[in-house]
Amino acid sequence: ADLDGTPNASDDINAAGQVMQIVDVTAGAAYEFSAWFGAYSTQGGGQDVLGKGIVQLDFNDGVSSPVLITGVPGVVDPNWRLDSTVGIVPAGATTAAISIYTDNAGASSLGGLHIDLVRFAMVPEPSSVLLAGIGILGLGAGSRRKREV
Repeated sequence: ADLDGTPNASDDINAAGQVMQIVDVTAGAAYEFSAWFGAYSTQGGGQDVLGKGIVQLDFNDGVSSPVLITGVPGVVDPNWRLDSTVGIVPAGATTAAISIYTDNAGASSLGGLHIDLVRFAMVPEPSSVLLAGIGILGLGAGSRRKREV
């Protein structure tokens, strides 16, 4: 199977869930979600009209809408582009599904789409980082005190 953007290809991945990964999440935590998108032309002129690459994030809370990152709409661009978003994991979610696929609506000629380096990361809360820092300082102060005795 491929993500080549060719209309009506029998091996295209063109719906959420065909290629996906399930990840654990923590409700109420912040997250970062990003992917790199690129496209190429098989005609050499760079004027192919392609569909678009899509990376979709679905939380299992049963309520929230999918989070979409969409790249490479329309005409081929030889440069890679980073698309990203941030958000808060909805209440009740314990896992999320990350899918990659293409939407070939309006695609008119041969070319290809690339989706690379899909990243989903939970962002630590500032209070967690602060507590870790205080703990490290406390350990350092405790060991210094023992050396002075």
